[in-house]
Amino acid sequence: MKRNDEIGILATSLSEMNEKINNLIAQQEQMADERRRLEIDVLQGQIHPHFLGNTLTCIASLVKDDQREKGYRAIVMLTKLMHYSISQTTAITTLADELEATRSYLELRLIRSPGLFSYNIYVPPAHMECMIPKLILQPIVENAITHGFVEQGRTYQLSIVSYVKDGHMYIAVNNNGTEIPSSRVDEIRSGNITPSPKSHGIGLTNVFERLRLNSNMSVGGFVESSADNGTTTTLDLGLL
Repeated sequence: MKRNDEIGILATSLSEMNEKINNLIAQQEQMADERRRLEIDVLQGQIHPHFLGNTLTCIASLVKDDQREKGYRAIVMLTKLMHYSISQTTAITTLADELEATRSYLELRLIRSPGLFSYNIYVPPAHMECMIPKLILQPIVENAITHGFVEQGRTYQLSIVSYVKDGHMYIAVNNNGTEIPSSRVDEIRSGNITPSPKSHGIGLTNVFERLRLNSNMSVGGFVESSADNGTTTTLDLGLL
């Protein structure tokens, strides 16, 4: 009888310990989720000053050159883009809305620099309603234009393509501008990205980190760059 009592007490103690461990794990997971949510909010918010500064610079140039019609169009586009970028309702959006905002940004840049580049967007209709983090494409195309489209007398090309491979959805942004130095590509691949002296914003660092936090993946994206094939930034949006 005594042995049975000891076994019962031990079983009760183990049950209570197991319950405490499960509660602790649940608390840790809740804290991790909250931290991830806060980090996503902070990282997304860091884009806003960078984005606003560049678009206001564009409008200032148009006004200075007395191009009122283009200036008006730019202000309308800026209003739409800012409404999209600073909306606090959710950090997630549809690919269709993200592409619309990105297209507006590209058109805004073309107002300032007519003929500098052309662009194409190849996204199947079935992908348009996929849910993705907001503001993951605009920083990439901005980097391409600002740092890659720098030689005079050239017409550059930029393309945005979505595809599915091995159950994951990817978005690839390719441009034929100046290639990224191999040392910089290595930094991006390793995740140890040192801010560039010529960089005016968060760019890839922010986008990749938000994708990792949003999907719990170790890799949010990767970059390939060469003189022959241009630069391709591929975003891994995770499992469909």
